[in-house]
Amino acid sequence: LDEFELIGKCVRHTHPVTELDFSADGEWIRSNSAEQDIQFFNSDDASLQSNLPAMRDVVWNSWSCPYNWHVKSAHRTTYKGERITSIHTPSSTPKYLCVGTSLGYLRLHLFPCIPEDAESHRFAAHAGPVGTVRFTFDESHVISAGKHDRTVIQWRTSVFEEDPEVEVLDMPESDDYALEVREGSDLEEDFMAPDAPVMDGILNAQLKSDPQTLQSSPKIDAWFDSVVAPSHPPKQLTATPDLSLRLEYVYGYKAEGMRSQVRYSKEGEVVLVASTLGVVLSRNNKAQKFFHGHTEALSSFACTQDGRYAATGQMGHEPFVAIWDTSTCETVATLPDIHANAVSAMAFSNSSTMLATVGLDEDHTISVFEWRSGSLVARMYGGTAHIFDLCFSRQDEDLAVLYQYRESRVTC
Repeated sequence: LDEFELIGKCVRHTHPVTELDFSADGEWIRSNSAEQDIQFFNSDDASLQSNLPAMRDVVWNSWSCPYNWHVKSAHRTTYKGERITSIHTPSSTPKYLCVGTSLGYLRLHLFPCIPEDAESHRFAAHAGPVGTVRFTFDESHVISAGKHDRTVIQWRTSVFEEDPEVEVLDMPESDDYALEVREGSDLEEDFMAPDAPVMDGILNAQLKSDPQTLQSSPKIDAWFDSVVAPSHPPKQLTATPDLSLRLEYVYGYKAEGMRSQVRYSKEGEVVLVASTLGVVLSRNNKAQKFFHGHTEALSSFACTQDGRYAATGQMGHEPFVAIWDTSTCETVATLPDIHANAVSAMAFSNSSTMLATVGLDEDHTISVFEWRSGSLVARMYGGTAHIFDLCFSRQDEDLAVLYQYRESRVTC
């Protein structure tokens, strides 16, 4: 530390500084804070530059500040209640913009993102807000980190025209891109579908009953009118980007608040859960397969004794349980959302025909399903104490359920 000399302190923000960028020549610093404001400082003496129009033509070395003129439209094209938490571009002269949101999505835009009708691709990513999103140095991957789910996800980038396994369909009436993966391709449906006006599931938000899911008149923050366009604005494009993301690898797993969250599949692969995903990891080549059937953070996990099927339950206002094949990661059955707040624990019977589930309601209701048909076999109150785990009795086969809370063991 003795070899470094303090030049000065850039004092202006009243809330924590969230992002900063240096100009290409290193003379200027641009910063954003949690108050959603933008400030400029001279890096030679840390002095504030209050003349915003004077900064309009500065060339920036990086683009990580979400509150600036070049990304204005990215803030407009959001779901109601959604906000931008992180942005990044792959270079100082970028073509694409990747955006992370408070609802756990990633979005791809063309850069700069200025027109109000600019299109984008949307990808379901994390349980809770996206903390940070970054392109790798060679632009081949995007890395996203969840703010609350403790999960880092690696995405592979692919330009549609340059990928021999992805076919762009001829849709002259639409500016959007439609993808069709060739039959027999190992990609299959790994590439996410392009953005749509209304999606089937709203990630991390219970908005199914809200008729105004899409934001009709977006809130304009104070920074929006304070940024100034360059003297010679770049060409403004509204088309959907020709770049797509493929979920490639997940780092981390759900280790908090769950029991028995890692198991072996029938083929000897490792089955685990992370964020909103079910993950199957090959022990031979470390490749991963993913189950994408949930829209909220996962709260419970169970496997049949032979490891052929996995069950995952999620949190949320209308939580549900999905049973899926660990070989193909395809949904086999979905149980109705009869629990409240979350499905906190699950267990398959010894014959794998029954599935017992526990809700996170005040009474910790226990339900037993014949899961293939979705039939509710039994239902009872589990008590006021939180239930950590449950299992079927071996003596009574599928007729009795053992569950555990605090330090007691109770039979029902």
